Amino acid sequence: MDLALQWLNDLPSGQVLSPDTARRVRLLCRRYPVQIWDQCQHWLNLVGEWTAIKGLSYALTKQPPIHWENLHTWIKQKTADWQELSDAVRSSTPFSDLPTLARCVEERLFDQSLQFAGQPDQRDWLITFGAQLQWVELETAAETERIRALAVRLTQTTWYATTCGLEITPYIDGTPVGASRRADVLWLDRGLYVDQLPKAKLAKRIPEVISQTFECPEIKAALDYSFERSPADVREYLEQNFKLAPPASLPQLASDGANAEPAEEPVTLLSGPDPKNLVQVPIVNEDQQRNSRPHRDRRQRQRVSGHTIRH
Repeated sequence: MDLALQWLNDLPSGQVLSPDTARRVRLLCRRYPVQIWDQCQHWLNLVGEWTAIKGLSYALTKQPPIHWENLHTWIKQKTADWQELSDAVRSSTPFSDLPTLARCVEERLFDQSLQFAGQPDQRDWLITFGAQLQWVELETAAETERIRALAVRLTQTTWYATTCGLEITPYIDGTPVGASRRADVLWLDRGLYVDQLPKAKLAKRIPEVISQTFECPEIKAALDYSFERSPADVREYLEQNFKLAPPASLPQLASDGANAEPAEEPVTLLSGPDPKNLVQVPIVNEDQQRNSRPHRDRRQRQRVSGHTIRH
């Protein structure tokens, strides 16, 4: 370890390392993370530079995965590459003091207008998942409070099926930090925007996208199991696999979704474009048209009123 630290201290600071040198540095950082952070005061950033830790503002971890390739170079230079570190190391000091990109990056819709197929609604399994998760008890009070707040947001989430795809831009503290990219699913405020995908694809993408915000592998596994299952199955899974507080100890919990009805009006979000830009379009799938009732066809032609999205 002493020889490794000596070699690392001799590396040029702020310069991009060769692929072979960067590979050796990553190996040593995985083996002696705390010693290197404390004694070398340097780490690899996302452009491959051996940079002083005082210039690092964020960290990239392997879980939850995020799209970072389209971020601007200046934000990559300020981000430590922690993809090789274990969960135990990342969750302990000094590494726990640096916020992750997954928690700091906010993805916003690039295009202000969307078209929806069918009526926006709320899914019983999502409502139940969020309601049960409001009872969760975690190792720290701060993490428990964070997860419970996200659980409340989940119970209030409305599902929007889009027809024109999604284009999103990453932001940090109100500043764009990357180029726009196409997306198939986006959880934004209290709206879950979903492109037209096969159900088998949705079963993978919905848990992936929602779990990025929760940043908890156990919740990701629970979402994988719960997708489109009955409220009873969702409730049973969370009761068996999470430590939950007694319901009576939590004030005004949301409905568990067992008898929930789809929302007549989607939740109005914080800010966004003119609601006139959000257009309802008929469902064009032949099977759905064949099975639809006449009054549903009429309802699908109506323009959405009162829906806003955060721009």
